[in-house]
Amino acid sequence: MRLTELDAELVRWEERPHQNNYAADGFDCSTPEGLAAWQAAGHPRRMQLVMPKASSLADAQGLMLDCPKCRSHSIIIAFADRGVKDDWATHDSSGRPTRWRIVGGAGLEDLSLSPSIDCTPSNPACWHGFITDGEAT
Repeated sequence: MRLTELDAELVRWEERPHQNNYAADGFDCSTPEGLAAWQAAGHPRRMQLVMPKASSLADAQGLMLDCPKCRSHSIIIAFADRGVKDDWATHDSSGRPTRWRIVGGAGLEDLSLSPSIDCTPSNPACWHGFITDGEAT
């Protein structure tokens, strides 16, 4: 199945101030000054991890797509050597970060990754396969 059929998106990981934690105290932490005032008042800097869309494969740190087998959940794939912090994105069953190498392609239409993607540890009936030339097999 083509990645484009699986609602695939190229993504990045970013930490941003968690806006919900600031509204009750009247601080505008969307600005550097507001965040500094919040912290000067003795409040901790609470952050949230967000995954905005990447503008291109060159800018992407990972890929999010619908599961090719069941299509009932999303799969998140973090790319190797793209600056994804160890505590972000995916981890194996022993807690080590898992990352995939881009081995070909310029975008979703022809992307190839290595090694295979195995979702079966969390659900034995789920997908285990490859992304090659923009297709999940």
